[in-house]
Amino acid sequence: MAAYKIAHISVEQAQKIQQLEEELDVCVLAMEPGLELAKLSDEDLEKVRKLEKEMGVNLIVYREC
Repeated sequence: MAAYKIAHISVEQAQKIQQLEEELDVCVLAMEPGLELAKLSDEDLEKVRKLEKEMGVNLIVYREC
């Protein structure tokens, strides 16, 4: 399954995003498709969930970095 990663953007594109952020008073992330999510065993998924709970975050696990 395809997943998204932080997009590589130009300085001009970053400036446009910053303008939008200022206008809307929000934070915007530019994402692009390009990574594959890992297919985890039930045991591995439980390890991920345990760490998420311990850290108070959501982890996204990709097949390769």
